[in-house]
Amino acid sequence: FAKRQYVVTGKGLTEVDARAREYASSVVEDFHYLGELNDSTFELVLGSDFTAFGVMFDDKEECPGTAICTGHSSPQVGTVPYFQISCGDEVYFGPDLYHFTSAD
Repeated sequence: FAKRQYVVTGKGLTEVDARAREYASSVVEDFHYLGELNDSTFELVLGSDFTAFGVMFDDKEECPGTAICTGHSSPQVGTVPYFQISCGDEVYFGPDLYHFTSAD
């Protein structure tokens, strides 16, 4: 999953158009219809001490803890992707891809 947007600015439409054209050749666009990608179902398992979590795929392996939600390894209609992001000593798990981005 990747999503990134940019705003191109300049002095007048001519300059903005020229700047945008510089980036247009490097744009990558890829699209998959629902069901085209291989998919595995998994459960998110929270450890008994509430400080760690794991993932159990397709009931093939046992993971100690309590299953707290079910997810998919590829996008599904009506779902939101979650990410595990590490930044220094901090770790984030959730839907905010830009969690560690500063507001400045």
